[in-house]
Amino acid sequence: MYKRFVAAHVEATRECVPVMEKTGTSSRSKHLEVVAAREKVLDARQSFDHEWTMENCEILKEAKQLLFNTYDKIKGEELMENVWRVEAAQGEQRYGESWRVIN
Repeated sequence: MYKRFVAAHVEATRECVPVMEKTGTSSRSKHLEVVAAREKVLDARQSFDHEWTMENCEILKEAKQLLFNTYDKIKGEELMENVWRVEAAQGEQRYGESWRVIN
């Protein structure tokens, strides 16, 4: 009985609920610096999985920290870009544009 309910729910969802496209947010995960840092993490992870040593563990921790720092750096750059856009829009008295950047 419950399986039929779930199946009906899934079917109704497919028919009635529109699929929303992702908004045009920036994709930090595709940034070149993030891709390079992620590759270092994957390499370090493979080394650690192959040979469990404290040295490989430390290398993996450092690679992960580099990845987190890279994400933070990219996020900071994006925030500074948004601040610049808001300041430019305010200077030109385009307040609607400022609110679009903020929201």
